[in-house]
This record gives sequence, structure tokens and C-alpha cells, in this order.
Amino acid sequence: MASDCAGKWALTGWSDSLRLEMERDETGVNVLTVSPYYIDTGMFEGVRSPILPILEPQKTASRIVRAIDKGTDRLRMPWIVEPACHC
Repeated sequence: MASDCAGKWALTGWSDSLRLEMERDETGVNVLTVSPYYIDTGMFEGVRSPILPILEPQKTASRIVRAIDKGTDRLRMPWIVEPACHC
């Protein structure tokens, strides 16, 4: 799990930087950062959580597509890990 968290942390920093550069240069390019919990693809077979649900691939993909269509900049899944305040 440590390597998964480290990878998400690095990706978040990189995509935030890229997003700012795209906005500054007025490229019209949007950057979406997706940070999902475990997705039931077989890669995390046997993972159990008493609190967080294992994500379903099709529903996860649909949420990502909707976020792209809306121009969202961040998507964290499941909803319970989304911060209450975007301060």
C-alpha cells in the first residue's frame, strides 16, 4: 500500500503543476487527477476493507468519463475520501 500511496502523491503533485502551466499558458487543455481506492480488477484480489468499498471497474470508468465531460480537475473515489472543504 505504501508504494500505491507514494505513486498517488507524486501523480497529484505532477498533475497540479501541469494544470497550472496549462492554465497560465491559456492552452485550453484540462488536466484531471484521478485518485481511486482499490478497483476490482484482480490486481488487488483479496483486499478487504471494513470501511471503504472496493470499486467496480465499469462504474469507476463511467465516473472518470463524467468528470472529464464536466471539466473537473480532481476525482477521488469513493466519495468518502473526498475532503469536505476545498480550501
